[in-house]
Amino acid sequence: MLAVQVIFAHAADKHFLDSVQAVLDTARFANTRLLCLYTLSFENGMTNPREAIEQGWQCMALANTQKDTAYILNAYNALGNAYETLSDFDSAVYFHEKSYQLAVKLKSKSKMIATLANVANCNKLQGNYQAALEKYLLVYRMMESASVYNYRVHYTIADLYLRLGDYQKAAEHSRFGINKIEQGNDEAATLSLYVTLSRALLYSGKTDSALVIIKNCLTKYKKYADDAGLATALNVLGEIYLTKKMYAEALLTFSEELEMQNKLQNKNGTGLAQVNRAYCMALLHQDKKKTEAALGEAEQYVLHQISNSEVLIEIYRKLSDTYALMGNTDKAYQYATRYTVLNDSVLNRDKFRQIMDLQTKFESEKVNKLLRQQKSQLQLQASDIQKRKMQIVYLSLAFVLMLLAGLYLYSRYRSKQKIKMLIALQQQEKEKEQAIREKETQERFRISKDIHDELGAGISKISMMATYSRQQRNEPGKIEDTIDAIAKTSQEVADNMHDLVWSLNPENATLDNLAARIREYAGDYLEELPVEVSFVFPGEIPAISITKEFQRNVFLTCKEAINNAVKHASAKKIKIQVTYNNQTFGVEIADDGKGIKEENKRKSGNGLRNMQHRIESIGGTFVLTSNNGVTISISVPVSGNAV
Repeated sequence: MLAVQVIFAHAADKHFLDSVQAVLDTARFANTRLLCLYTLSFENGMTNPREAIEQGWQCMALANTQKDTAYILNAYNALGNAYETLSDFDSAVYFHEKSYQLAVKLKSKSKMIATLANVANCNKLQGNYQAALEKYLLVYRMMESASVYNYRVHYTIADLYLRLGDYQKAAEHSRFGINKIEQGNDEAATLSLYVTLSRALLYSGKTDSALVIIKNCLTKYKKYADDAGLATALNVLGEIYLTKKMYAEALLTFSEELEMQNKLQNKNGTGLAQVNRAYCMALLHQDKKKTEAALGEAEQYVLHQISNSEVLIEIYRKLSDTYALMGNTDKAYQYATRYTVLNDSVLNRDKFRQIMDLQTKFESEKVNKLLRQQKSQLQLQASDIQKRKMQIVYLSLAFVLMLLAGLYLYSRYRSKQKIKMLIALQQQEKEKEQAIREKETQERFRISKDIHDELGAGISKISMMATYSRQQRNEPGKIEDTIDAIAKTSQEVADNMHDLVWSLNPENATLDNLAARIREYAGDYLEELPVEVSFVFPGEIPAISITKEFQRNVFLTCKEAINNAVKHASAKKIKIQVTYNNQTFGVEIADDGKGIKEENKRKSGNGLRNMQHRIESIGGTFVLTSNNGVTISISVPVSGNAV
């Protein structure tokens, strides 16, 4: 069985059918043989109906032997499909009714819908619209209750609207059926509805749209190897070419259809295709003898092989038009008369009434269905309203409880948040106090270090020299030198003390005061010395508060640079330039002294490194150049050192 199922998953092309036949030839189990015989009879029903009938009877015989009702039903269905392809609708109705009776016995709604739709379609093709109407309404009701869809319902309704000349409604029902089928992804089943849609568009003048749709159908019919569907699509394509006056293309299309109808042994289709071919030859003004021969062949076939009134109506009309084109007015009049008489008899008042009844009852059935749905919906709505009332009560109670619980939880949350905030504030205060204490400790340490560095060494030196002077009481020359040294050291201590006091005063920790202090120190220090000093200062320096580190490090660096220029470089001229640009404070001190040789750089390396370290520790740059004197340039950003 597995091999059979795999084979049946493929499209019904020749290779597929050969594969099924191969399985049938070697199958030992009855179920496998039944499945193969039914598949062959069903698929060949669209391409080789005579062979399909033979295989259908073989399936019927084996199913009766096995007492398998489901396969007996399938065999009847396959036989009915084959006779439909042959346009033998009386036989097709008989076998489809048999399959419907077995579907009722099996209580299978889906099979009942499918088989009864087949019967109704054949009744319609017979011209028995009343019987078709009754069966289609029953199919419609069964589909509603079983949630099963059969495309033949809307296919037939669309076809009837075509006969009534209501092409818009025909197109609407075709599209509705297509949408229903495409929801189930059954592409093959949509093709008959697409062909009907193409006809509706053709008759309503939308030939371009009809042409696109029918060409797409032809491609898909070839894909599924559906020769019966392909022949029908070729007929529609030929009619479209005739409407567009593309007579050569129409002739080729009808010739291809004729080959297909002969292969299918479809008498109605063959006769109509022969007449259409002759009609195209007359329109193209081809060789008169060939046209007359083709027309005579078609006429003889029609007179001896075709009895279906609806097909004959179309054939008589085309024969009349063809003979008119050939100039044979007698024959043209003869077939025009036959067309009128037969058309009046087939589509007489009773037939039109049946068709209109089908439309009215179908629309009424839709209204009744809508009313039943609305009644059911109202009952459901009433039940839903009652349920919703109870739900509202329960939800209200639940909401009140949730609200109370939420308020309680929110109150607890707020209390916890307040406690957390108080703890956080207390922690912040402790951290601030700790930071202040640490800052004070650091400041005390720095002050004590400054006092030790600046004053301690000088005072110790004075003390030592005072002690040494006692030993020089009897040496007047030496004691005077010692006293001068004490005086000099005392002055240095006083200056350092002045600088220390200045730096400790917070009011002096501004940029403008720093610049003023540099100028004041240089002026005082160089006033008594044979050194010419010049100052270049900007017109205004902003009073920006700066850190003590910035104030101290910049001032000490400038102070040491001035001292070095006097003591070590023996400078005669010193230029001090202060700048402030783009939040950067700069000082340049240049002298004309001896400069610093490489060997002297190593000796004074610690002092220079200390100066560089002071400036870099506050984010600045320190540059020393020695060329006909020494130039020291420092540049410090104010933004990172402002308070």
